Amino acid sequence: ADPRHRWQSLLYLGHCFKARNNWRLAQLNFEGSLKSLPAGETSHRKDILYELAVGCAEANDLSKAIDMATELANIDFSYRDIGRLLDEWHTRMQQANVSN
Repeated sequence: ADPRHRWQSLLYLGHCFKARNNWRLAQLNFEGSLKSLPAGETSHRKDILYELAVGCAEANDLSKAIDMATELANIDFSYRDIGRLLDEWHTRMQQANVSN
């Protein structure tokens, strides 16, 4: 119930639901964690954005994955492999648009 720890609880719940292969509940908790995150928690913001980006891409929501990855790249383009993933997802999205 403590608002100072809400973001952490939601983050852990997100990881639990992801481990149980329930992306929808994981996504809701990661998004809630991101909204509750204090302004100074930059490293956790990057972690959550990465989880959201990768999870959305795995769920074939490339538009949202690109949005999350772009926000992360704006903070730290060299974070993990986000630059490469962003390029890969853009390519996949363009190929899907050409196929349609």
